[in-house]
Amino acid sequence: MTVVALWYSGHSKKLMCAADSRFSRGKDEHTVRTTDSGPKIFPLPVVCREEQAALAMAWPVSRSYTFGFAYAGTALPALSTFALASACAQNLCSPPSGSGPVSVESVAELFREVADRYIREMSETLGVCDEISSYYFTGLIFGFCPVRAEYAAYKIQPWTETGLLEVRITPLPLGPGDLHLIGSGASTFLADSEKRRQEKGFHDPIKTLKAMLGEEWKKDVGGHIQYGECRQGDFRILPLITPTDGDPARWPVGFLGWDVSGMDVSGYSIGYNAIEF
Repeated sequence: MTVVALWYSGHSKKLMCAADSRFSRGKDEHTVRTTDSGPKIFPLPVVCREEQAALAMAWPVSRSYTFGFAYAGTALPALSTFALASACAQNLCSPPSGSGPVSVESVAELFREVADRYIREMSETLGVCDEISSYYFTGLIFGFCPVRAEYAAYKIQPWTETGLLEVRITPLPLGPGDLHLIGSGASTFLADSEKRRQEKGFHDPIKTLKAMLGEEWKKDVGGHIQYGECRQGDFRILPLITPTDGDPARWPVGFLGWDVSGMDVSGYSIGYNAIEF
């Protein structure tokens, strides 16, 4: 399991998302770490193309955005949902007359539909001794909405209140002070965040997450911080920089605990803009 936090910073005017990086199996005292470098936050490209009436088979890009996706729960259906829904979102097309901008809500609805299919299909393979929630996950789809001209976020989550499995979508408020948490570590995170808010007058999700990871309050929450932030029209994952002695230009830069500062990609290094926590 995991913990994922999503919040809006009124000071920096950015939508921020952070998560731990531990993948594990088992429950409670039987929890076993699988990896401490598991990705749980992803950039979500949305690409719109418009048919050109005068040119056969010409579909130039008319609009493009980058939203964000994060999840907590079982990795297989979550990553399968992201792979398929993301592929769909990058292949949107319209007739020559064109279509309007794409809302965050419409992309969240796409994810809801794909998640519903995957969770149902995988759940059909469960045996009588398996937990019904074995293939459940909760997802967050968020970003700057070009339709509403403001940040927007939605949660998709399985529901069984009626006795039938369905995946529902819920809009999330993004005002100053709003903090949205998903995952097995959500209640522990919220308690510490509220304590810090009462002591200092504001909550600092990153400090709470650092404490959770450093002290391992829960066996299924750990590893490293993964962090992304959203500006108007753009969401991206930021690499983390680790200060050391010597030239700051040579400080290690990494994702999910992996040092990537020494990697070379056709003459390019990785991490033009990093952040320190």
